Amino acid sequence: MGQPAVNRALDRLVARIEPKLRRAFRTAVLQLQASIPLDAIERAIARGDVTPEILVRLATFPERLKPVGAVIAQGFEQAGLSEAGHVGRLLDVAASFNSANPRAVTWAATESGQLIRQIDEGTRQAVQEVIARSFTEALPPRETAPLIRDLVGLTSQQEMAVINYRFTLLEEGRSPDEVARLAKRYATKLHKYRARTIARTEASKSASAGQQEAWRQAAEEGYLDPETVIKVWIASRKENMCDVCAHELNQQRVVGLETAWSCSLGEIARPPAHVCCLCRSALIPA
Repeated sequence: MGQPAVNRALDRLVARIEPKLRRAFRTAVLQLQASIPLDAIERAIARGDVTPEILVRLATFPERLKPVGAVIAQGFEQAGLSEAGHVGRLLDVAASFNSANPRAVTWAATESGQLIRQIDEGTRQAVQEVIARSFTEALPPRETAPLIRDLVGLTSQQEMAVINYRFTLLEEGRSPDEVARLAKRYATKLHKYRARTIARTEASKSASAGQQEAWRQAAEEGYLDPETVIKVWIASRKENMCDVCAHELNQQRVVGLETAWSCSLGEIARPPAHVCCLCRSALIPA
């Protein structure tokens, strides 16, 4: 049996797309934070109706996140074009990629839409939890307002980590100014981590989805047999390879274009297998 024909151009594509996604997400978060007026939030906290005031600002988040979706769609299309060229060279055929294919258009719109909704809904839930915690802990409005603003865009778990860190600093006897400074620095660190996580995962998703769509179109053109084609999982050669990818999925071969890989995580239709996974898949020429 032949060896997998790995398209390493997809690795380079992901490396280009990832920083674009990271910047787009960070820009959206920073713009949203800048739109939150601290004086209005302080007054709303004092009145006890801060949630409506914040939700008005959060309503603009989906629109600010649209550049993230645009980069995902771009990565999908570029991956499809790259893989079509790769298949063409591999099989010595004139394989092409049609980004206007209804299936391709649907994937790009659905994936970006789902991601934006997930981020938006997660942010709303997280902010409401922070507001509830601030009232429970009886935080002064002057301290709560910048805390809420600085935490917008984080997950609930990350926001709670910052709040717990803040209380730890207070228990250590740190001054209010030092607590605010250190908590803000920690929040910024988590913001960058979340942006990197989203960017790496979505860049990998878009590359794999574009590759899969190129294979489907090649099959429709008669260049691949969707029932007998062999696919192989190629584990990432980078440091973040997990045990599942390294020992369960790596070099696992499946027959059939739509056949999923099996592992302890379940059925995996295509890489990535998990958050920040950089694995790839490849065809084995007949």
